[in-house]
Amino acid sequence: MRLRCEFSTPVSRNEEADYVRHLVISIESYDEEWTDLYLVGKLAMDQILWSDALADGVPLFDICDNDSQGLHEAHVVLTNGHDTFRPDLGIDELTNHVMFLYGAVFHPSIHAFRQGILDAAFKLFGEESVALMWLDASGLPEATSPIWVSRRSPAKD
Repeated sequence: MRLRCEFSTPVSRNEEADYVRHLVISIESYDEEWTDLYLVGKLAMDQILWSDALADGVPLFDICDNDSQGLHEAHVVLTNGHDTFRPDLGIDELTNHVMFLYGAVFHPSIHAFRQGILDAAFKLFGEESVALMWLDASGLPEATSPIWVSRRSPAKD
């Protein structure tokens, strides 16, 4: 399988919207003869440039609130409205960005691979990330579909 990621990003960051990348990730799979690629799924994610915003002194609340209701709620879930993670989440490692999955569609033929696909997508820009998704966004059972993932596969949470 292959992941193909599409997004646009500004060269410089002049406003809150510049700290969020809207990603569309296509999941492709070869046929049995390994000759043709077929689209077998899509992911809709936002990448919040968390550490860049903190380094530039831009409040994370402003970034998330400016973008969408979903990111506003994600910010509240992660931080209780502050610029640091809630202590009870146990996120003590360096975090360069937050990956927020808000939509996923998988062809039934790849349902068994969803956790691995999500793990690869969450780490697409490096392992120093926190992954966040709504419980029903991935189609995985609640027991294996975490609210957040930090440097771990969703299967290990």
